[in-house]
Amino acid sequence: MDRLLKLALLMLGIICLSLYGFLFWSDHVASNPEPTAPPPSAGQEAVDLWEAYNRAQMAARASDPDAQPVSASTQWQAATEDALLAGAHQWSFGFYGARDEKAIDVVVTPGSARLANQAQVWDAPLTLSEGAWQQGPRDALLVFLARGGREFLQKHKQAVVSMHLANSEEAGPLWDVAAVTMGDRSLVAVRIDAETLEVLSTTSEIGEG
Repeated sequence: MDRLLKLALLMLGIICLSLYGFLFWSDHVASNPEPTAPPPSAGQEAVDLWEAYNRAQMAARASDPDAQPVSASTQWQAATEDALLAGAHQWSFGFYGARDEKAIDVVVTPGSARLANQAQVWDAPLTLSEGAWQQGPRDALLVFLARGGREFLQKHKQAVVSMHLANSEEAGPLWDVAAVTMGDRSLVAVRIDAETLEVLSTTSEIGEG
C-alpha cells in the first residue's frame, strides 16, 4: 500500500470522526483533544483561505507570538464540483509554537477564529513558508477534478472530499485531495505540488459494494 493510499485512508478516519460532531486535523494528536466546530450547515458563507489563515494566525499568536503555520485542511460533505469551486465554509489550521514547543490548532469559519486545541510536541514539524498556496485551493481542486475527481463525484453523490496542505522534506508544500464514500469506501486521491500544480501521484480504489 503506497503512502498516498495510506494518507487517503487516514483522511477517511478523520471524516468519520467529523460525522459525529468533530472536525479535527493536526499532525500532532493530544491525549485529550477538545471538540472543534461542527461541520458547516448548507448555505453557509464560504471563507477565503488567505483571509482564514490571517485570522487563524492572529488566534495562534495570541497563544504563542512566534507560532508558525504547519498545515491547513478543509472538507466538503456530499460534495459536488460546484460546491468545491464555490469555496470552503471552514478551515482548520495547525501551527507550531516554538517558545513552548506546542502544536496549536485553530478552526476558522466566516464568523469566528477559535483556538481548538493545544498539545505538547517533542519534534519540531516542518512549517509552511510563503508561496503559491496562499492564492488558495481553487487551482489544485481543478487539477483534482481533471484527474478523476469529477467523474468520481458524478458517480458518488454523497462523497466526502477532504483537502490538506502541508510541507514535505522531499517536495515542499503539497496539496492532498481525496474523495471517499462512506458506504463502500471507494476513493480517489491526488497529491499535487502546491507551487507548480504538478500531479505527483494518484490513487483510485473501488470499494466492495
